[in-house]
Amino acid sequence: MRKFFAKAAVISFLMSPVAAQAAPLDDAYFALRGGDYDRALTLVMPYAENGVPFAQYVVGAIMDGGFGSPQKKPEEAVKWYKRAAEKGHPEAQTALARCYEEARGIGQDYVEARKWYAAASDQDIREARYGLAVLHSRGLGGPKDEGSAVSLSRRAAEQGHTGAQVFLANLLSTADDIPHDNVEAVKWFREAAESGHPEGQLGLGVAYRDGSGVEADIVISYVWFQIALKNRQLDAIDPHARRALASDIERIGASFPPQVRARADQLVTKWVAKRG
Repeated sequence: MRKFFAKAAVISFLMSPVAAQAAPLDDAYFALRGGDYDRALTLVMPYAENGVPFAQYVVGAIMDGGFGSPQKKPEEAVKWYKRAAEKGHPEAQTALARCYEEARGIGQDYVEARKWYAAASDQDIREARYGLAVLHSRGLGGPKDEGSAVSLSRRAAEQGHTGAQVFLANLLSTADDIPHDNVEAVKWFREAAESGHPEGQLGLGVAYRDGSGVEADIVISYVWFQIALKNRQLDAIDPHARRALASDIERIGASFPPQVRARADQLVTKWVAKRG
């Protein structure tokens, strides 16, 4: 996912008005399209060294992702992220916050992570709102505040961030310090599920199984569990979930009349064929 993000960042820069002023970046664009990241980096680097914030961010993203022949260089990535972040570049601020949060290329510092997530959040970056919501919910880098976590993650969820949608749904259904709202939780599980997020699909399956925020329906629960099982992203979320989920699905399906199970399996097949 990070490599895709970095590649998108480079493409965005090369198509920007700044890049359009310089013919050599045409070569960088085609180098990138051809997978020649070393040459693309060489051509973009002068803009970064001349203080162009987005170019600095792009260089950081490439080094963070480990493109080309060099190995990942997280310390170098942080250096470039900082330069761009200090000039107000919101995506660089978000990336720098994540580095502080994950101790990647720099010592872990949740206070700094909050600071940079907040700066980017003020510039309407949904990923930053999500990251800041997580820190608020866990009391990292400052006081625990589940109310703020809900507000931040709801805004990111409304902007279409599927991770924030799942996070918000879980907060609304399980948080300790705020009233639960299982109906709204189902809404966000459904948004994430229909966008292909495996945790959203699992959460929606559980909601239909338990009748939490929605009328219980074990057949619909089975369908969503099956969709989650077939989701290739599931292993990235939890490498151990697939085996347990398959066992639960088989147990549930065995209780159905054959025609009901066949119909449910058809729904799963159609959904997967249409949305992948």
